[in-house]
Amino acid sequence: YVEHLSWVDLPSTLKRIESSAFGGFKGSVIEFPEGLEYIGDEAFYASVLYKGIYLPEGLTTVGNRAFYMTGALEAYFPSTIENIGEEAFGNTYINYLYFEGEELPQIAENAFDGLSIADVDISWKASRAQMLSAQEFFDGIGQSARVWRMQNPNVDYVRDGLDVYENGVLTAYTGDQSH
Repeated sequence: YVEHLSWVDLPSTLKRIESSAFGGFKGSVIEFPEGLEYIGDEAFYASVLYKGIYLPEGLTTVGNRAFYMTGALEAYFPSTIENIGEEAFGNTYINYLYFEGEELPQIAENAFDGLSIADVDISWKASRAQMLSAQEFFDGIGQSARVWRMQNPNVDYVRDGLDVYENGVLTAYTGDQSH
């Protein structure tokens, strides 16, 4: 365990984080370099990433229990993600999942065990059928999460100061509006 490590500067050339590499890490955020392709089994087991888990474009695999018992409120998955392993995010505090892809990657049925996921966002480019397929997956694993398509970043939505968008996702609402 690396319990006393609170900050990490990962090199831009890093391709793999192997098994158990950062177990017990307690930091605000890890900036994963683009081009990282693999996160191994239990790589961040029992860690705390206060600001969330933001996985980089280029990542294809999240191993078994990679973020098991990790304190984080949200997780962002790039469009390149292909496989999320057994209990990869089990028993975390994650409430929100954001998938940049139009379809869900291959996800182990117990990848999110012990979570109470509120919302799942998928790419704004996803079809209604793809959104419903993602909803069916989360329903099938016993999550009561609602699956949504992100807001199209190319559309100029009404900006009245009552809502906040980040990367096409509504992240805050501060009042009443009629539209």
